[in-house]
Amino acid sequence: MLRLVWSIVAYAQSGSCSRSYVVKAGDTCDSISAANNASTYQLAIVNSGTIDPSCSNLAIGATICLASPGQDCSQTHVVQTGETCNQLESVFGINSTILWANNPQINEDCTNMYTGEVGLITVIKYSNI
Repeated sequence: MLRLVWSIVAYAQSGSCSRSYVVKAGDTCDSISAANNASTYQLAIVNSGTIDPSCSNLAIGATICLASPGQDCSQTHVVQTGETCNQLESVFGINSTILWANNPQINEDCTNMYTGEVGLITVIKYSNI
């Protein structure tokens, strides 16, 4: 799972994109992520030179990247009020290692998740066939 994080970081430097989205009026990073099965963290990382950390500079009509080639989300989840990391692990059948590997923005105490954040639950697995 750490491979996803490093692949996303590598993408930010490489400039290639496997899925993109054109920003519309009223969009936020969370709404774009939720509608397009991309984690909020992934969206921020793959657009690190375009979108600021607080996602306050989305430009209507701009094309942003949703995923890097070879790595993408297969399942995401929009955090609901009061949800905890333990609840997510239980509901989705994952352990804390996988949760934090897929969501490195979440702190060790799981106190910085926010309502509306889109988290990565599972990663699309690619084979070299």
